[in-house]
Amino acid sequence: MSYTNGAARNGSGAYGSLWAPGQRPDRLEHAPPFPTTVYATLPAPLRLAAGHFAAGAERDVFLTGALTVLSGMMPKVQAYNIDGAYAPHLLSIVVAPASAGKGALRYARGFGYSTQKFIEAEYEREHSAWLEDSAVDKKGAGPPPPPRMLFIPADASASALKGALASGSTSNILWASELDTLSKTMGQDWGDYSDILRCAFHHEDASSLRVGQGTFTVAKVYLAACLSGTPAQLARLVRDPENGLFSRFGYYVFAGERKYRSQRPTMESRERPGYVLRIGAEWLEGYRALLARERPLEVVMEDRHWDFHDDTFGGALDAVVDQDRPLATDSTVKRAGVIALRVTTILTTYRAFTECGPGHLYTSKSLTATDEDVEAGVRVASTWMDHAARLITHFPSGADVGPKIRAKNSKLDRLLSALPAEFSTGEAVVTGSSLDMAERTVKRHLARGVEEGDLLDAGHGRWKKTGAYAPAEA
Repeated sequence: MSYTNGAARNGSGAYGSLWAPGQRPDRLEHAPPFPTTVYATLPAPLRLAAGHFAAGAERDVFLTGALTVLSGMMPKVQAYNIDGAYAPHLLSIVVAPASAGKGALRYARGFGYSTQKFIEAEYEREHSAWLEDSAVDKKGAGPPPPPRMLFIPADASASALKGALASGSTSNILWASELDTLSKTMGQDWGDYSDILRCAFHHEDASSLRVGQGTFTVAKVYLAACLSGTPAQLARLVRDPENGLFSRFGYYVFAGERKYRSQRPTMESRERPGYVLRIGAEWLEGYRALLARERPLEVVMEDRHWDFHDDTFGGALDAVVDQDRPLATDSTVKRAGVIALRVTTILTTYRAFTECGPGHLYTSKSLTATDEDVEAGVRVASTWMDHAARLITHFPSGADVGPKIRAKNSKLDRLLSALPAEFSTGEAVVTGSSLDMAERTVKRHLARGVEEGDLLDAGHGRWKKTGAYAPAEA
């Protein structure tokens, strides 16, 4: 079996540019997009949906959201690794400056619209039946059915979230288009459910003890989360990347461009809301088929798939150790292997539905992952891992400023990228002139580079790159 850019335990290849020799891990604005091979092999409806978005960050943001939403709508699906069974549920965060283009996520949410309506209707039916029973026999009717919903708002209290998770439904997606909503909620005594997010990754039990209420336990937490926000909002939510919560998420980071984007509608922009809603409505049949199963549907990877998987993430961890990267990166790499398995599980299940129909999901004992879906799972998880590792190097200690993401085409970025490691003011002026910058503009940006920690004023008109722009050590 031959994989694209085959993995090897040498710190390069399958796990993206972060691990390539000579590359620096702290340039957030240069974090790589998903490889084009990922889109080429997606199940047809998902590939066509992604085609309605501009290549690059916009398309990647949509796919990140679509995979996360799908992960929360696959009941009774599981895959095994050495530690046991994992459901598909993903935790993802899209990080970018304000107005950079995170809005593609709202279209991904449309994937779950029909399933959300189905879950709401089922709850209303059960609740109406309970009301009728309780009118006849109040004691015999028992407690009311717990509320159920697919999308759980980020401002829900911890008790409300646990109540939703205790309903018996595994179709739960925490949704927040602004991370501040989540961080403010979690900053309250009644809203701190960081423990639930930690438990969700490994489907652990979540328990709480409240005065006058006793102990409340959610057995095996099943929760997906699709979140987005700015770098500063992320810093307020996750103050320390070593706290265990950070490494449980897949991250997609991008800078956006300081360039006006035409608001003129296109055929793709007009069609994408309806198309996503349509394939989401089709998936409802797959959801119902899975829901009707008596036993879980297992997704299986073959030995050669595990070899590729182990080489990829084992090689990445070797590189982390060899390059003495921050300790928090270790956890990110190790959990990226679980995330890759989940993405493969999602794609395998969705492909079986699109190619064989809902009946296949209902009757099959197991599904064997294709080579394409294994590779796509590894590529997606590796990209998220790369972005997370870059974020780790930017977390300030005890501050709320967040990781710094400079726009790719900012004047300072273009100037510093074009200059050597050490240079004179004269060289900077000449280089700036070639970039259509006036001398006073160049000097202003040199001063700004010093303020932001990207330049060292060596005196006598000499400058030295530092921080993100310093050359990688040999």
